[in-house]
Amino acid sequence: ALRAYGHQCRSLVKGDGHRGHRKAFVSGNRGYQEGVGNTTMADEIKTMQLYNHIDRIFNELKEMGIQDANPLDVERLSEVDSLHYLGNEATKNAILQAHIEKGHRVLDIGSGLGGPARMLTHLAECHVDAYELQGDMHETAKILTDRCGLASRVQHIHGNFLESNIAPETYNAIVSFLVFLHIEDRATLFRKCQDVLCKDGFMYVEDFIRKSDREFTAEELEMLSRDVAVGHPLPTLEQLQEELSSAGLDMVQHTDMTEAWNKYTGDRYVKYEQELDRHIRVHGKEAVEGLQTFYRSVQRLFTGGTLGGIVYAVRKR
Repeated sequence: ALRAYGHQCRSLVKGDGHRGHRKAFVSGNRGYQEGVGNTTMADEIKTMQLYNHIDRIFNELKEMGIQDANPLDVERLSEVDSLHYLGNEATKNAILQAHIEKGHRVLDIGSGLGGPARMLTHLAECHVDAYELQGDMHETAKILTDRCGLASRVQHIHGNFLESNIAPETYNAIVSFLVFLHIEDRATLFRKCQDVLCKDGFMYVEDFIRKSDREFTAEELEMLSRDVAVGHPLPTLEQLQEELSSAGLDMVQHTDMTEAWNKYTGDRYVKYEQELDRHIRVHGKEAVEGLQTFYRSVQRLFTGGTLGGIVYAVRKR
């Protein structure tokens, strides 16, 4: 299967290739190094309430009658473990567009609670390295993967991909779901993606963009920064294509998801509001109020008409 693209991937070097690097979120020249120096960016990403109160997933499992010590079924867990839109439909789309096959090595950048990584290996029988910046997300994802019995096929790695030490041409495919929008230094991001991809390898990304004929209002910029952890300009489709091409990555396919995600986020907000009593009982008032703010802001941003959603696939030149 590794010869599917006519090129054999190389193994990782220096042990597992990931240990010893800084655990950081980098935006421009600012950064967070775990245990050292400025914690600004790590704190900033936690202003996005979706990334707080991570124990929500264990509360939901208990609501489903699953206790902490119980083994987990991947399919059933997938009902509550995804932080991206459209659940397993999106993960299946990633398998198709990134041409992921049995035995492939896949990198998931910003893997969150590990939902896509587990579903990828469950459906495609691939091996996934799940790279996650946030320590609480990383630790929770490891627990969930262990309980699914998938630790041999999903490796969880805590750190900043931009500062990783991965051997060139390690992965057949890269996937990332609504994560690149948080990263200001796209030049470094795309250059490193190109470096770790095998020759003719594919990358599948779900992301936010700015509609090319619109500008965000001051209020929208504040919501993006405060509630969505996007404190830098989002690219237009044309800018994104140019940046990828400069890094040696050709966009071979893209789909405008703005309308679909507008509907999804609107329906999500309405449903959440309708079930507030239930959510407060399960998660507590503080967690629920945080998610209310987040869901409301994302819904307002999409209905404003300047925020766009995109799914795209690129191929290493």
